[in-house]
Amino acid sequence: MTRTLVRVTPMADNEPRELKAWAVVELFGHQRIVGMVTVDPIDFPGMLRVDVPDLLKDGKVERAGFTRYFGKAALYSVTPISEQSVRELLPHVDGHPARPLSIGGAGEW
Repeated sequence: MTRTLVRVTPMADNEPRELKAWAVVELFGHQRIVGMVTVDPIDFPGMLRVDVPDLLKDGKVERAGFTRYFGKAALYSVTPISEQSVRELLPHVDGHPARPLSIGGAGEW
């Protein structure tokens, strides 16, 4: 018996093909970000979009959500995880670039 795989809903060649998943994204430069990842978003093809949800504490927004875009060369790894895991990691991973060390006046070292 021969089995054939058939796509139930065929995609047209000109249809946008976005891949979306909750994930931990690790970047070169020791950065991590968590959120909803979209590969090849329509607004910036060839990049990765990460939508970080609001960080809520006691029903109040402690840190507003935001969106960042990354070139694929900046990625070290992308690990799909559940939405619940993303929300548990949010307090520990802020997703902002590392702040540079500034050497100001005396005693700030």
